[in-house]
Amino acid sequence: MERQHTHLSVDVQTAQLVGLRKDAKPVILCIEAWRACDAGVVFYEGNETVWLADHVPAEFVSRSGGQ
Repeated sequence: MERQHTHLSVDVQTAQLVGLRKDAKPVILCIEAWRACDAGVVFYEGNETVWLADHVPAEFVSRSGGQ
């Protein structure tokens, strides 16, 4: 896909639904958005369930505990 931004879902349920479009067992990643924002990462509102970012550094990304 030729996306220009990283697409972030607002909750795990939405992320799961989006992930299921491409894989039967999607891996959900958790973004420490408040910390990232405080560090200068800029987020853009895509719509009511999606936020966008140009780049999210790995230090703010972890695997969701619910998997």
